[in-house]
Amino acid sequence: MMSSHRHDTHLTIPASALRDRSSVEMLRVWFNEDGPHCSVRAGVWEEHFGVNEPTGWATLIADHLRELANGIAPGDPGLSIVAVGRALIPDLDSEIADASAYPRIVAPPPSGVAGKRKPPLELPIPPAVRRDHDAFEMIRVWVSVGDRHGSAKLGGFRSIPLLARIFSKVTRQIAEALHSSRGRDVGDTLRTMRSVILSELGVSEVQQPTPTRREADGSSAPIVHLGDTPMACTPLKALIEAIRSNEPQSHHSSVWFYRAWAEAIASGIAVEDGPDEELSVTWLDGELHIALPVLTRYLRSQEVSAGDRSAWESREDLLVVLSNLGSMAEHNLA
Repeated sequence: MMSSHRHDTHLTIPASALRDRSSVEMLRVWFNEDGPHCSVRAGVWEEHFGVNEPTGWATLIADHLRELANGIAPGDPGLSIVAVGRALIPDLDSEIADASAYPRIVAPPPSGVAGKRKPPLELPIPPAVRRDHDAFEMIRVWVSVGDRHGSAKLGGFRSIPLLARIFSKVTRQIAEALHSSRGRDVGDTLRTMRSVILSELGVSEVQQPTPTRREADGSSAPIVHLGDTPMACTPLKALIEAIRSNEPQSHHSSVWFYRAWAEAIASGIAVEDGPDEELSVTWLDGELHIALPVLTRYLRSQEVSAGDRSAWESREDLLVVLSNLGSMAEHNLA
């Protein structure tokens, strides 16, 4: 491919990829004044490794984030990796919220990957930077179809916030490539990748309360009966303590807070349509329990109306609401 770039703006193919005929280039990232521009090869994870595409990409990104974080802050690798994960959260949340951002995608078809050409199959330079003399290449990632080993040439990163911003945009472009070539929903892909990346980096956002689920005979079951309606529930005091003990970061927004708790609480339970303003509690085994589907609907409604308030403000508001709910219920139901 002809290019007007200077030779020193390109990253070279890793030597290990040159030696392995089954190697294929998965990702190229170039950078100019508009941000990162990606060439992405979609479909390799599922077709050759049997791995879900968003999960495979998220794991690959987390691996390279870990390597880059250690290079930026080598003194305490564990702390630097967690710092990168925390810095990623608002950036990834922003990309999820903005479905139209960064549509600069090149997604070659995944056919002809398994070592049928030599030299190894390269991705093209993204069109947006082909004639930009100031653009430079930051990332090249190769994998071996035979053993899943990855090779990467990385450069150009100076700080953890910059690393988080760039990789959130790269994640967005990968999600759009999967949409273009595989028909995957961009928002769903981003949410899956966000969850896997944070998990791989060891970043925990909220502590999920454990639902209490009990049939009338005391045996374990997926529901508890609140009046005539079967619902999952959790002890109210335990929920309040979990919210109190999970302090948000200063950069977290109210939208992030309500969304994070709604996702944690709704995991593994059925949440049907219904009122979102009235929270339900009942006595079970001598303790007040709150209905999780109703609480989830309430949190989702608060997310929609959250505005630009901080997560700290919303956390205090929710604690007041739940504490008042408990006080009123104890007075009325005791």
